[in-house]
Amino acid sequence: PFFLSIKSISIIDIPLILENFLRISIITFSIVALIFKKIENKSFYLFALIFLISIEIMWSAGTSSWGTASRHHVPVVGLLAILSTIYFNNNFLSKNHESR
Repeated sequence: PFFLSIKSISIIDIPLILENFLRISIITFSIVALIFKKIENKSFYLFALIFLISIEIMWSAGTSSWGTASRHHVPVVGLLAILSTIYFNNNFLSKNHESR
């Protein structure tokens, strides 16, 4: 169900909606970091981001239900973890090392 149609959302849908918001925010922060931040290994970061987006587009083309979509999210969880770790490292951990 579309997340704005409140009447048709059940309790079971809430974790999937939150997962999708988390995925969208990680992808958005990754794109912003790629454009505006200085990243050491930018080519790897760009490759991982393009690979993630292309896999997401490929799976979404044939998916029409929540259950299938949630199972198709599993293959790219590792890439999301890598992208969020690189973003976290470049934006928060590097500031702590510079201040010491």
